[in-house]
Amino acid sequence: FSCSGPKVTEVQNGVQIQTDSALVKVQFYQDDAVRVQKCPINGTMEKKSIMVVQNMQPVKFKVSTSRKKVTIESTELCVEICTKTGAITYTNDGKKVLTEQGFPTFTKYVSPNENAYSIQQTFALSKDEAIYGLGQNQSGILNYRGHKEKLVQTNTDAVVPFIWSTAGYGILWDNYSKTLFNDDEKGCSLWSEVGDNLDYYVIVNDDADDVIGGYRYLTGKAPMFGKWAYGYWQCKEH
Repeated sequence: FSCSGPKVTEVQNGVQIQTDSALVKVQFYQDDAVRVQKCPINGTMEKKSIMVVQNMQPVKFKVSTSRKKVTIESTELCVEICTKTGAITYTNDGKKVLTEQGFPTFTKYVSPNENAYSIQQTFALSKDEAIYGLGQNQSGILNYRGHKEKLVQTNTDAVVPFIWSTAGYGILWDNYSKTLFNDDEKGCSLWSEVGDNLDYYVIVNDDADDVIGGYRYLTGKAPMFGKWAYGYWQCKEH
């Protein structure tokens, strides 16, 4: 950092900054969608996603800096990064829709085959918003506010690490290890057991169809089966 403000490095479609304890990178994938990556200062941002198939396309944006924050803005979305904590605030048309809470968490994860981190990001949600998604789970919960959910693929659980909020955004959590979703009085958090870095996407739009459209844009369109494939299915074997 210099006396006039933080050092900002321009990257493709965005910026990277160094906070007190982490590197933070924000890149636009669309005017209303960004990728966020965070890692310890001595860590790595390198990662090839097996979830997101869409490559970044050119997006017009502008950057402004001060000692307290770095702002990156497109025609549809304004992203403010706190230079101390790396916490990010997402604003759409002057309305704050989502805010990260405090520092990201990186806890050393060491095994005979891996030397990585357990990672966590916490968000401060508004009182009245509802949270939907997370795939096909057997808990019987529709709105996940005030609930916990373990995201692990099993025989009857089809995990999709994506949430949609009635506040007008979606979060795609790009991690393939055991993940825990938890919403309580301390905030709404996503924790994954193993990762080289923290990696997720935010899509901001008032229209739920457009948020889902952003998810499909990132992960690829799913073709429909032919009509002959539809009918009574008891399970994958019958």
